[in-house]
Amino acid sequence: MSGHCYDFRRGYVIKPRYGRHETADQYKAFQEFLHMGNGRSLNHIAGVFGVDPVTVKDWCKKFNWEKRAAQWDKEQMAITWRSAEKMREQRHKESIVQFRDASERQARMMMEISEDLLGVLTKRVKDAQSRGEELPMALVSGLLRATANITEQSRQAWASALGVEDMLQLVEQELERVNVQEIDEEYDEDEIYIEG
Repeated sequence: MSGHCYDFRRGYVIKPRYGRHETADQYKAFQEFLHMGNGRSLNHIAGVFGVDPVTVKDWCKKFNWEKRAAQWDKEQMAITWRSAEKMREQRHKESIVQFRDASERQARMMMEISEDLLGVLTKRVKDAQSRGEELPMALVSGLLRATANITEQSRQAWASALGVEDMLQLVEQELERVNVQEIDEEYDEDEIYIEG
């Protein structure tokens, strides 16, 4: 009796020459074999399912367990790499956001200091004018220079924060466009694979 070439319940393709699909027990044995990872052992499967090791070896050969398991391993590795890459991208994005926030805080703080210095200078000039005093030009020029320097630093911090925001938007757009290259799934005619 010849079965279908594809069994959706099992998730694999079998060339028609095999004649039949795995039984439910054979498929359970394959699943056990698959999930053993690097320590895959046909003898272990035979022990777990209470069948002769030669029978399990025949199943393995007939239903191409090793190729299917290798393909499954390959797909699992690709999933792991994609997941790790997404985590790395997320951490990078979070670092950019933290830098932007720190730059904004620094800019605000410097702007407040600059405004305070201008307030002190304005108050000192008004007090001096009301008393008819002359302020030393070195004091006025020193306070103006300090205010200008702090104002310039706050502007640079704001520009940096704005630049980081632009960069963050570009990174997000780029991440949306990037498609993780799928594993090259070239199968020869004799291969069987697991659908994921």
